[in-house]
Amino acid sequence: MEAYLRRCLDFFDEVRGLVPKLDVRDAESLLNHGEPVEGISNLAWALASAEREMPPHVGATIRELTEGWIAEDELPAQFRGRG
Repeated sequence: MEAYLRRCLDFFDEVRGLVPKLDVRDAESLLNHGEPVEGISNLAWALASAEREMPPHVGATIRELTEGWIAEDELPAQFRGRG
């Protein structure tokens, strides 16, 4: 679990400049309260709302970090799996 939490924190750092600071702080708060997947999900929605071009691996990272934890249809369409 520690490796997973480290990967979540790394992802938060990676998207820090792509979404408002408050969204990252909220995600970090969720992680600190034992809900890292909710933090990733919230960041996915913030990224989708930002309407900015994302590096291609961002979607893959979101899918990887949420797989098996939340239903795919709970993610923004652009971050759902590819068939």
